[in-house]
Amino acid sequence: MVTNAYRNTTTDAYVSMDWEPKPPDFRVTVWDSGCGLPQPVTAGAEDESGRGLTLVESCSDTWGVHDYTDKDAGVTGKAVWFTLNPPLTAS
Repeated sequence: MVTNAYRNTTTDAYVSMDWEPKPPDFRVTVWDSGCGLPQPVTAGAEDESGRGLTLVESCSDTWGVHDYTDKDAGVTGKAVWFTLNPPLTAS
């Protein structure tokens, strides 16, 4: 996600990592000012890119994209995030 943020914007990208105790999850978010929203694609066996969101989807519990574009204000940007939930413990 960070690599994509740097490839698709001319400004800085920002990363945050947050732990939420109730309900428990660990959230990683990457913000950038690039236009357009990422979409999962099917990469071919010889392709050198195109697997990022597929990997995020397969390794995380949830993921998504928030669009922060405001065309009237001349602002573009998005935040791509994923969560990891701790394993349930037996009581």
